[in-house]
Amino acid sequence: MNPGIIYTIVRKELLETLRDKRTLIAMIVIPVLLYPLLIILVVQVATVQQSKIDQATSRVAPGAGAAPEIHAWLDALEQVEVVLSGNPGRDLREGHIDAIVRAGPDALDALNADGSAEVSIEYDGTEMRSREAMERIREGLGLRAREMIEARLADKGLSPQYIRPIEIESKNIASAQKKTGSLLGRALPMMMILMLGVGAFYPAVDLTAGEKERGTFETLLSTPTSKMEIVCGKFLTIFCLSMLTGLLNLGSMTLSLVFTLSQATVEAGQGDAFNLSLLQVSPSNVALILVLLVPLALFICSVMMSIALLARDFKEAQNFVTPFFILIMLPGLFAGVPGVELTRTTMFIPIANVALLCKQLLIGQGSAEMVFGVLLCTCICATLSLVVAVWLFQREDVILSEERGLPLALGRSAFTPRSAPTFGLSLLLFGLSLLLLFYVGSWVQQRHVIIGVIATQWLLFLAPTVLILWYARIDLKQGLNLRAPAPGALFAAVLMAVSLLVLITQAAYLQNQVLPIPESVKEQMERMLSLDKNASPALLIFAIAISPAICEEVLFRGAILTGVRTRLPAWAAILVVGVLFGLMHISVYRLLLTGLTGIAITYLVVRSGSIFAGMLVHLIHNGALVLLLIDRVPEKIGAPMMRAQEEGFGPTVLISALAVLGCAVGLTEMTARGRVRSDPPTPAPLGSGA
Repeated sequence: MNPGIIYTIVRKELLETLRDKRTLIAMIVIPVLLYPLLIILVVQVATVQQSKIDQATSRVAPGAGAAPEIHAWLDALEQVEVVLSGNPGRDLREGHIDAIVRAGPDALDALNADGSAEVSIEYDGTEMRSREAMERIREGLGLRAREMIEARLADKGLSPQYIRPIEIESKNIASAQKKTGSLLGRALPMMMILMLGVGAFYPAVDLTAGEKERGTFETLLSTPTSKMEIVCGKFLTIFCLSMLTGLLNLGSMTLSLVFTLSQATVEAGQGDAFNLSLLQVSPSNVALILVLLVPLALFICSVMMSIALLARDFKEAQNFVTPFFILIMLPGLFAGVPGVELTRTTMFIPIANVALLCKQLLIGQGSAEMVFGVLLCTCICATLSLVVAVWLFQREDVILSEERGLPLALGRSAFTPRSAPTFGLSLLLFGLSLLLLFYVGSWVQQRHVIIGVIATQWLLFLAPTVLILWYARIDLKQGLNLRAPAPGALFAAVLMAVSLLVLITQAAYLQNQVLPIPESVKEQMERMLSLDKNASPALLIFAIAISPAICEEVLFRGAILTGVRTRLPAWAAILVVGVLFGLMHISVYRLLLTGLTGIAITYLVVRSGSIFAGMLVHLIHNGALVLLLIDRVPEKIGAPMMRAQEEGFGPTVLISALAVLGCAVGLTEMTARGRVRSDPPTPAPLGSGA
């Protein structure tokens, strides 16, 4: 893949788009000008209408049989006109009056006897004038009632504090930044999603279905440019236009909203609580929101491009993409519901998680773990959708189809036999496994940890991996590195596992000095990872040690590793697979530790050529941790290990662990030189399968 060719394609597509004045007007000029005008116009109309209501006089009719004193009370109220009506109920329904005040015939007698008079206010809640009249009457009669109470207390020689033993004062301590963020958080995330979708809609349709309709796709495919370069160029064009349109529209609407709020606040005489509200949001949080827009835009653009690619012409593409455009609005609406917050569950709902995180960042909240989880989930969704888009673009039955319906054949016979999965398929396996862990595995594990872990490993990690490789006609022996290990590799695995127990524990201690785990996260992890001391040790070993050693290794050091190695050199593949292994554990506090462990195990598998060496390291490492947790190791070993979590290891232990790790690496290299190393598997030509 040539970056220069991709840049040329992006430049060509952008120039063509920018030269189309109608496109620029429809995508940028009209929204940038129209949305602020609409916002200002609506607010101004609402302000004028409210001003008219505030200045108008409320027409109030006393109920039948009301005492003259009731008339006097109503006449004393400001902006209230007493209207006599023969049928006040009908007049209220027809809008001739705004409210009715009714009092019982014995109301005055009750007041004279130091009792309470029952007064009811009838109004039409659907009419603003009627609601305003009700508020004026309630406030005025309430003031009259307080005056009567004070008079009664004075007659008895009592102070007003006698009937108010507790004075309650409410004080809003929210800062101006938090007030601003709370207000913007109700609308800004929804506008953000909407604007990104608007920016991606037209380019996604025009650069795919539009090409088909104009008949230029065949010409494009006949050039020496590869399909990967074409799809990357078109995708980056759609992404750039989406971000440009989205940011321009979002900025325009935000500034309009801030200006309108400032004007409304000044006119209402409420000070400067919302003045310059955009500047009262933390700049770091604003920058983080902009970072979140990137994977969100990647996800929306790749999905829209994939959907539009299935259409035969421009009109059909619009029909296909419009439902998705409507669909992405629902998570934004969900995030705007009062009381909905970002939790460990909503953190993994695509699009909604970004909206909820933006809402929390605007009010100055949002933990590092939440930011990490949302970024991870959004990036995974974007990667998966982009992999699907690339795969669709490589299929001529999709690109050149003129038949109605979805031009997509998914039969197993359509796949070409391979010795290893493609790079895209390996990423697809990782994303699918991560999403299954998000939405299914975490739910099962919350109900029963041990059974949930076993089900996650065998049903969500191993089974989908093997089935997908089989369906894609991948040679399982080569694609999963199922080769017999050399004795030296197994011995190196034992040495590596022992050294990692010490070194990873020390790394955890050092990380806690820089990035301490919050107490709430510790408690949550302890609940999720708590082991029943009465449970069978064999069951615990099977769930926590044996199952991950088999299932996770088949996924990472098997399918993902062989797929990544078709595109990357060995050292890069080791780093990538190690990082993906760390990301799978869905915690910013475990990313470094599990990532380092994954890099070490991946190195061993790459150099030994056998997944079984990695399984052995994984088994010993997890098995030892389980035995430590259930107190099944000698005190001389267990006590220092548990103490090291709080104090770290001494220099002697660390040097010894590094020496053991060095021996493991040396033995691994000696074993690697002593075996005939086959070339890394290569995928079949593009366009011949998944």
